[in-house]
Amino acid sequence: MQVTFYFTKGFEEKQATKTSDKKQAIKTSDKNQNKTKLNKEKILELFKENKELKTSQIAEILNLSLPRTRAILNEMIAEKTLISKGSNKNKVYSLI
Repeated sequence: MQVTFYFTKGFEEKQATKTSDKKQAIKTSDKNQNKTKLNKEKILELFKENKELKTSQIAEILNLSLPRTRAILNEMIAEKTLISKGSNKNKVYSLI
């Protein structure tokens, strides 16, 4: 959200903009990247104890939503950290 205020001084118009929204967007982005990295590390730790895991198991242990868990797992597959076997409800993930 951008808020604009106009101040007049004589015939000049000066514009003041609120920049806290821009700063907040940057901070939120950094925070999300840090959380994702932390969650990936936790998932790797889980695979040290378990050979194969389902999305629902990982989501429950890490207290994440199923869509967020799937997104992280897909990133890890793209990074060649994990592989998936099966499809839909029978899909399991394991380390490469």
